[in-house]
Amino acid sequence: MNAPSRTARKCEVAAAWLAAATALVAALFGIVGPYVGGSEPGLRSHIGFVAEAVAVAWILGGLLAGLVAIFAAVRKHRWPARVLFTVALVFLVPEAWGHLNPGAHIVRETGPAIRVASVNLAAWNNRDPLMRASLLELDADVFVFSEITTNWEKRLNAWFREDYPHRAMGIPRIRSGINKGRTRLAIWSRVEPAGAAETFNCNYSPPQVRLPVLWQGRELAIYGIHSPVAFPRAPFMRSYSARADILDWIRKEELPMIVAGDFNATPRSAFMQRFRDFGLTSASEEINGHALLTWPMNKQPMKLFWFAIDHILYSRELAALDFRTGPATKSDHLPIIAEFAWR
Repeated sequence: MNAPSRTARKCEVAAAWLAAATALVAALFGIVGPYVGGSEPGLRSHIGFVAEAVAVAWILGGLLAGLVAIFAAVRKHRWPARVLFTVALVFLVPEAWGHLNPGAHIVRETGPAIRVASVNLAAWNNRDPLMRASLLELDADVFVFSEITTNWEKRLNAWFREDYPHRAMGIPRIRSGINKGRTRLAIWSRVEPAGAAETFNCNYSPPQVRLPVLWQGRELAIYGIHSPVAFPRAPFMRSYSARADILDWIRKEELPMIVAGDFNATPRSAFMQRFRDFGLTSASEEINGHALLTWPMNKQPMKLFWFAIDHILYSRELAALDFRTGPATKSDHLPIIAEFAWR
């Protein structure tokens, strides 16, 4: 082996070990990151941002680690290949198990169900010939509408004149910067309210809405939320503050509750883990074994580049009976719907 070949081999070995170390550190961030930060949604730092990025790219990271492991094995870099294969298994095996083994939840409740849907209308989606048919097929008892604009409100009023008599609209503060009060969040319900709706405004975010309803003789709090995006670094800090405010708001709830909307967070993020910490369960994970992919369904043809960022969570007083995505529209989000009964 001549000198240039030896140098190239040494560089290749160094690159293999660098890839292995990077994958190992990423795995540690992804595993530990969601659980640090106390009651906050992760860490308000570069470390928190990296942990969020790993949570978002969890499956892609596992696939990449596996591919690099194969290359390292072919090139006879055995120990880096072993580390990379181990990391790939850590990333992918739990995901594969969730997809291959739907939730073992056995529905024993036979009472009437309440259907709650979350639909991101998309503020830019001015003309959508598919939306009306999608909403009619969902036929939810309660709709949580994200990114509802004045134009969308007019259309929905025309489609559902006599339906959904109980409507709560989140009114944002008029301010400069992100949103500028243009997009709102609304809850439309066939179920009778148990009290006045509440709007919660937090910085850098559309308004959040709480609507207490009276269903089957018991009070139930329904939350519609829309957390801001968390990427890149600057939006992450704004999103972190909004997520912390949303968690503090919902954590005080004393009624049984359902929380639905565009969380802009994947299941492994610290934000989602905090909801689990105070007793909420993902309806999709309970029924399907994993969170169904919802975005960006109209921009990427391959589901490998889709993410589960729309969720419906519920408290332990309820049982999830069903969870599914609804018919696709021109929005970049798939609608989701869940059914619940009292335990």
